[in-house]
Amino acid sequence: MRAYPLQMVILAAVTFGVGCDKSTSTKPHASNADHHAPVSVRNPTPESMLTTVTLSESARSHLAVETVVAHREAVPNDRTYGGEVVIPEGRSIIISAPLSGTIASNASQSFPNPGTAVGAGDVLFELHPSLRSSDEVLNPSDRIALARARADLEAARVSAAGDVESAKVRVEGTRIALDRAEKLVRENAGSVRSLDEARAEHRLAQTAMDAAEARRKVLDETMSYLQGDSGGGALTITAPFAGHVRRLLVAPGEFIAVGAQLCELASFNPLWVRSSVYVGDLPMLSLQSNAEGHALGGAADAVHVLRPIAAPPTANAATSTVDLYYEIVNADSAFQPGERMVVSIPAKGETSALVIPQTSVVYDIHGDAWVYLAKEDDTFVRRRITIRRVTGGNVVVATGLDEGDRVVTQGAAELFGVEFGTAGH
Repeated sequence: MRAYPLQMVILAAVTFGVGCDKSTSTKPHASNADHHAPVSVRNPTPESMLTTVTLSESARSHLAVETVVAHREAVPNDRTYGGEVVIPEGRSIIISAPLSGTIASNASQSFPNPGTAVGAGDVLFELHPSLRSSDEVLNPSDRIALARARADLEAARVSAAGDVESAKVRVEGTRIALDRAEKLVRENAGSVRSLDEARAEHRLAQTAMDAAEARRKVLDETMSYLQGDSGGGALTITAPFAGHVRRLLVAPGEFIAVGAQLCELASFNPLWVRSSVYVGDLPMLSLQSNAEGHALGGAADAVHVLRPIAAPPTANAATSTVDLYYEIVNADSAFQPGERMVVSIPAKGETSALVIPQTSVVYDIHGDAWVYLAKEDDTFVRRRITIRRVTGGNVVVATGLDEGDRVVTQGAAELFGVEFGTAGH
């Protein structure tokens, strides 16, 4: 009888221990959904609900807001290809030396460095001609003849120098005689005939001295050319057309041979645009129509007219493409040779596309295109659009609008300013 209460106490203790054991608890484990996510977005809002501008009647009349309905119309087809800006054939030349001599920087401007813009007729170099390099190509007999010619020339120079000195002495003597004759005539001690003869003698002596000095000058210049002296007259080398110096191949003070390359001159206006087109697309393209060019990263409405031209035919058999060439005006040097661009070539036929006026589009600082949709309650909502291309003052919209949407065409820029607080309204 005493053992029964003891057994009850043990059973109660075991039951209490099992109930307090956490390892055998029936409470469910926490699921993966209870853990915090690495990124959470609260209150997501569509982009179309971000900005809404409401204008009063007076503000709307002040801004002169006008709207149009986005509609579909037939627009010419086109195909888009990549293009490369290249220098036209014949507008990149190498300027060579017509004679051997020494290169010197010209006196009118600094020495032309690579990238320097020059105009047609501008002086590029000054070349002091020299015949010194001819010694290297003469045979022995010609060298002997040239040595004799130099010796004769040197003798002639010495003789010419003596003639000049003799003429100077004669001029001085005739001048003294002329002064004496003039003094005697003034004192009525001499005759006029003697005075006239003295004047004639002095004039003849002066003429002989001028001729002797001119002869000596010619001989000195000829000898300087033979000796390779750069002290003679300089020959100017000018630019045949306006362009830029691409490469400089000589330095001031350098002696060059005849035909040596001096620099490379290239014209950057106009430029050519070469576009590689798949041969299967040629039958559907309008090859005689103007194409449109767009700079990479530029605004969609920044369209450059590309005029088709006849150029040397080129193709690539590995890619099954042929090259089409267009001319682009580059008066402001906006494009550089080797630059890539987008080329839209007109295609035959037309297609239906959603269009709006180009004046409806505004751009933010990132270059994204936006329009303002007009709602019935005088509110305007900014909407992002993707422009496919610009044609005839209209914008072909790829995404962002539906047919029938009413967009602001006049006053869009003002609404943009009102929204961001830069219009002052």
